[in-house]
Amino acid sequence: MINLEFIVKEEQTRNGFLSIENLSKMLLKLSSLESDIANDYMQENKLLWMIYSWDFQLNREIKTGEVLEISTWVSEVSKIKLHREFLVKSKDEVVAKCLAEFLIIDANKRKAIRVPKQLMEYFEINNTKLLSVERVEEFEIEDSTSYTVESSYFDENNHVNNSVYIRWIEKFLDESSDKSIKSLKIVYSKEINEQGIINVGFSKNIEYFEIYTKEIKAKGNMFLF
Repeated sequence: MINLEFIVKEEQTRNGFLSIENLSKMLLKLSSLESDIANDYMQENKLLWMIYSWDFQLNREIKTGEVLEISTWVSEVSKIKLHREFLVKSKDEVVAKCLAEFLIIDANKRKAIRVPKQLMEYFEINNTKLLSVERVEEFEIEDSTSYTVESSYFDENNHVNNSVYIRWIEKFLDESSDKSIKSLKIVYSKEINEQGIINVGFSKNIEYFEIYTKEIKAKGNMFLF
């Protein structure tokens, strides 16, 4: 288990509350501190980490200026997925529980592989689970908008960074609602690896969303405060 403190800055917020996009960046910064111990192994074997899904569950909105203590640990390893839990506290109050599923990608073939046993020697498994993996519940899309995929959205793996998908969702909310996200589940199914136009569609009650071009790139469920 590893812990780190973060101070919520004004530029990280939507309407005075921490955005899910920036929460995800905090969580990834923390997890990378632990995962970095395996960097040499990953590079030697031409492997990459890739997020398959995120699940964010907030107990309340997180305000500008709050000091967050975030803890993370690996809770489970299946054939091709690694589960990482995140516990977010503010002054000993649990304000959020989050779960990320990671894949190990062969950099040459751009395909997920079985989690190597040698890789797991770098991590200690803590069986404490904060959240269970839930399936995305699908509904009919009734509203949609489009955004431009900018060159700055691409990361070192030459695909749109996972946090940008969340940015598009929150941007839609900025245009349609003043409420914050209470829970967000997103599953990434296809990479976005070229510039162009991306569509973001929502169900009637904004409980279900899809991010797509000619095919679905990601989908998920969301509830607001």
